[in-house]
Amino acid sequence: MAVAELHGPIEGLDALAEIDPASLENYQPYYAARADLLARAGCRDEAVAAYDRAIELATNTIERDFLVRQRAAL
Repeated sequence: MAVAELHGPIEGLDALAEIDPASLENYQPYYAARADLLARAGCRDEAVAAYDRAIELATNTIERDFLVRQRAAL
């Protein structure tokens, strides 16, 4: 996210792509960050899919509600 804040969402996505996704398969913040960056990059369908996974993995109702609102705003 820091890379994205400095250089934009595409560079942030590139930085995330360098991380082995298998190691993050059940890590909700990864999908939430990816969803946000995809949305900012204009990749709506991919962002929706990432939000869906983040919502699925959310264990906190406040986080889940936030992610649901972010997804609905796309």
